[in-house]
Amino acid sequence: MADERLGHLERLSDALSERGFGARLYAPGDGPPHLRVHNLAAPMLADWVVCARAQDGTWWFWWPWAQRIAPAEEIDEAADRIARVLAAEEGGGRR
Repeated sequence: MADERLGHLERLSDALSERGFGARLYAPGDGPPHLRVHNLAAPMLADWVVCARAQDGTWWFWWPWAQRIAPAEEIDEAADRIARVLAAEEGGGRR
């Protein structure tokens, strides 16, 4: 299960890098792996993302406040949503 979770996070990291975001994978021994994402143009716009199974057994990307981002199989959708939330445009930020 850990390998599957890490694989989803690694693919998301690649997709975010293609969109101009920094993404670093953390796999602490005492907690679930997570991805630290930041806007390279505005590093203060950052957050972390986890990948976990929903009650129906499907993998999802989640914000730290327990809101779903997108199914883990929909990497482009997840990366686009994260990019919008961490946008450095006027009036940007969490939406």
